[in-house]
Amino acid sequence: MTKPKAPKTPRIPKTPLSSPAPLSSPAPLSSPAPLSSPAPLSLPAPLSSPAPFASSASSKKKKEPRGLPVLLDVEQPPVDETALSARWPEAVLVLSEDERKARVRAGLDTVLLDEIGEGGARRTRGFVKVVLRVPLDHPKARVYGVFVEVDRDGYRALQRAFQMKQSARVPGRLATRLPFLDDAYGSRVIVEEDGGERRARVVDVDSVSLRDGPTVGPRLPARRSR
Repeated sequence: MTKPKAPKTPRIPKTPLSSPAPLSSPAPLSSPAPLSSPAPLSLPAPLSSPAPFASSASSKKKKEPRGLPVLLDVEQPPVDETALSARWPEAVLVLSEDERKARVRAGLDTVLLDEIGEGGARRTRGFVKVVLRVPLDHPKARVYGVFVEVDRDGYRALQRAFQMKQSARVPGRLATRLPFLDDAYGSRVIVEEDGGERRARVVDVDSVSLRDGPTVGPRLPARRSR
């Protein structure tokens, strides 16, 4: 017996492989967008300076130094807001500015004036600033800050009394012209320094207008004696 032949396997024609498509070049990477600079930090607004603390209304009022032109006793309230205070004694007021610089020495309550008398003799006149009440000793008197001329001994006595906290009285002459009291200029007065907080003051006068008040304008009733 013959063996049956195996069927022939059909040949599949070879198909040429197509060349693979060339790989496309990858798209170039786009450069990243530049980073934007960060916005500058704004500095905080400067703190405003704190408002100064207001003085407490309850704080005690400071006592003014003795050398300031305080015309009234520290124990008494002001009796007249228009009280007058002399800047210079009359003998200095009449001088020119250059003469004052050359011949005048001024302290808190004192003025010294250098003068040249006849024959070239030099002398120094002394003035002290004091409180004067017109009419003298009246409870509603007008108050003035005036200059009184004193001699060398009187000047030293007042100075010593103040430094030693003692009382002293010295005579002098009113060296300030006052309104409606022209006749009182140059009249004799007594000045007291008590060595305490009160300013030196006129305690006695020879002038009637200083004692009783001016002869013009409203007159204050005389003080009743107790």
